[in-house]
Amino acid sequence: LWPTGSTSGMGHMQRFRRYMSDLKNYMEDYEQRKADAKEDKKPFDEEIDTRKQSMIDLLDNKLTAFIYCARASDVVKALDIVKTHKLKAVLVLHSDCYKAAGLIAKSKLPVVLSPETVVWYTNEETNEEEMKVVPAIFHKAGVRFAFQSEPSQYGRRYLWYQAATAVKHGMKRTEALKSITLYPAQFIGVGDRLGSIEAGKEATFVFLTGDPLDAQTWVDQVMIGGEVVYEKAKDQRLKKLLAKPEEAAGPKRSG
Repeated sequence: LWPTGSTSGMGHMQRFRRYMSDLKNYMEDYEQRKADAKEDKKPFDEEIDTRKQSMIDLLDNKLTAFIYCARASDVVKALDIVKTHKLKAVLVLHSDCYKAAGLIAKSKLPVVLSPETVVWYTNEETNEEEMKVVPAIFHKAGVRFAFQSEPSQYGRRYLWYQAATAVKHGMKRTEALKSITLYPAQFIGVGDRLGSIEAGKEATFVFLTGDPLDAQTWVDQVMIGGEVVYEKAKDQRLKKLLAKPEEAAGPKRSG
């Protein structure tokens, strides 16, 4: 869902409200036809419109709404949507939304942070540039969040880098690690199976050669469902990549 986030933000909201009103009317008519058939003791085999099923599941809390907020002001509209329709929701935030951290904390909603974890803000009173560490702000406010990667940026493409940046600026290490493991699993509804090492959960592990937040750490083994699916020692492509030039060229020919 997108509450706003563009110059036509008001139009988005109007279309969303109209759609939700039409959906409500559709379901009321559907339930009435179903009740009438039951009263008349007639079979009722009418299926719900498949184009509406996802939104109906959303309203029944069978699905989670991920609501994107491009500005801090969008958070107010997003929270209104969640409250009005009693949705199970996660906010997906642009970096500017750090300004609404307090409001989000009161709502107790979890969030997915922007890949831009450090932003610069011009103080209107002093006209000076101030650095804002977004995860530190949300952590201090008591908001649970997950990090997000961005393929186009070298550092931001790695979740460990996002977590390491947060730790560098004061976030607790355990919370930073949860933000790339347990919390994302909880947000998408699989926290009972994945995201942490606990009895009864699936045996899905990543074994590392060192500190998970260190750039020099390699993945040594990967286990999914109790089965080893990757071993660094057997990775031939990696061996070629790391081989010294003379090793990569192979043995020299004589004569």
